[in-house]
Amino acid sequence: MILYLRRAESSRGVVMSEKAVLRLSPFGKAEPVGDIGQGRTVQLGARNGEFYYVEIPGTSLSGWLSNQDVALVSQEPILPVKK
Repeated sequence: MILYLRRAESSRGVVMSEKAVLRLSPFGKAEPVGDIGQGRTVQLGARNGEFYYVEIPGTSLSGWLSNQDVALVSQEPILPVKK
C-alpha cells in the first residue's frame, strides 16, 4: 500500500492495527492511555526504540505507539529498481 500526503503532513502515519494501544511511556508494559482506531491518522514525533511518540489530531490524546501498529506515510512512492 502506498499513501501520499501534502508536504506539511510529511511526519504523519496511519494506524494499521485494530488493537493499537497508546501508552504513557515507550515500553510494551507501560500504562495504556487509550485505544486508537485502525485507520486513524497520527502526528509522529520522537522515536524511542520500537515506539513513536504520537499526537492524535483533533483530540487531546498523545503518547507512545508501537512502530508495529503504525505505517509511515510517504510523499513519494518507493518502488523497486529494475536492473
